Amino acid sequence: MRYFYINRFIHFLFIFTTLAFLTLGFSLLSLISLVSYGLALLFFRRKVGVYKENLSITDGVLYAPSNGKVIGILPNVDHPTLGKDFTEVVVRIPWNVEYGIYLPFSSEIKDLVSAKGREHFRYSKEKVLLDRAGLLISLKDLKGDEIGLQLIKCPMGLWPEIKVMPGDRGKRQANIGLLPFGGTLVLYIPNKYEILIQVGQELMAGESLIAGHH
Repeated sequence: MRYFYINRFIHFLFIFTTLAFLTLGFSLLSLISLVSYGLALLFFRRKVGVYKENLSITDGVLYAPSNGKVIGILPNVDHPTLGKDFTEVVVRIPWNVEYGIYLPFSSEIKDLVSAKGREHFRYSKEKVLLDRAGLLISLKDLKGDEIGLQLIKCPMGLWPEIKVMPGDRGKRQANIGLLPFGGTLVLYIPNKYEILIQVGQELMAGESLIAGHH
């Protein structure tokens, strides 16, 4: 079931429940179960695409790791875990888009850090996001460039689900997990990259070009 994030058991459970209610004559419950299944498929759909790594095109560029809207860009940011001299890019992921998280470039998972701080409402105006509940993913490529992805839990969303571990490697646009029902994603990009997006811009996961360097 590669078109959806829900596993086969959940598919089976929804179909079995719907048919069971229908067989027993509970038409309304059968309809409710069927509608619930349809909503689950809608919310947990997975981006489908065939991506090819072409180093002449992708070397030195970063692609959007998620769907969403750019709500903040702040240069010259220091991070207590990642280091100094980053550009912070804040992306709001709404509840009604595909929730996948994708590698912005071909890289290795350097580290995963879980934070148990306060949750962050995605429409909040607060600027300081370092201490919020979620996951920090450190990515490192063959040239030594390191980029951080901070997935912040929203009170109206679920905890980030990441299926990679430190030491795992993947090509750009590889799916590494999801942020169910959306939330906030913060990218920490080295200052040597030229930021190619603007505040207010809508991003498409794995397609929108966000930064590049020579």
